[in-house]
Amino acid sequence: MKKALIFLVLVISVNYAIYPITSEAWLHFGPEFGNFFERSSNQEINPNSYTGLLGLNFGGYRFFNENNFGIHIHGFFAVPIISSIHNNFDNHDFRFHVGLTYGLGFRHKLTEILTFRSAIGLNSSFSIMDYRDYLLLHGNVLYETMRFDLGVGGDLGLKFDLTDRFFLSIGSVLTFDFLRLLVMDVLYTDVSFEERTVGRIEGFRKFGVRPYITVGFNIFREYDSRGRRIRTPVANDD
Repeated sequence: MKKALIFLVLVISVNYAIYPITSEAWLHFGPEFGNFFERSSNQEINPNSYTGLLGLNFGGYRFFNENNFGIHIHGFFAVPIISSIHNNFDNHDFRFHVGLTYGLGFRHKLTEILTFRSAIGLNSSFSIMDYRDYLLLHGNVLYETMRFDLGVGGDLGLKFDLTDRFFLSIGSVLTFDFLRLLVMDVLYTDVSFEERTVGRIEGFRKFGVRPYITVGFNIFREYDSRGRRIRTPVANDD
């Protein structure tokens, strides 16, 4: 195993010593609408539900040495606005959602200006919801919840090059989360008592469909074997 690692390092070193590294990055941002469908075995703490979120995405793809595979990252910051169980958040004091998908990215050029792109990798998200509910024996009770979700995700979309520098893209992020860690504090204001629940939600499943439209720009770079930039192609915007 040790000899194999040494051989791999030597091959990579020789390759980079002979060939310069070219880099093409696609950076983008824009609006995104999240649709999340979730279910679990614990209906009391985590009932089956649908949640709609509106937010902004940011991220991109990066390819090296003109390869059609590279790396991909896609961030999502949103506010939940529709819920099948929370009365559309009328009783909520605070809520937000942050998601991150990262992994391998792929591209396939269809025409001179149109490229199909896709990605697959890990998906993680974090959300906070603070809301109030009425309990018969305690009156208004405050619930403070934090959710940490983990699963897999991917991206499917089309990239339209407007010029060598700028592009538009449409597509959708697809996610499937299978692990949730929930931290929930219940504050009974009438008796100044706080109850905390921490644990993994049994039988948790969450499927997400998040269509988006973005604007972005292309960045071309070339580096020598020491990582120094040696040239930037001049873009032709005609």
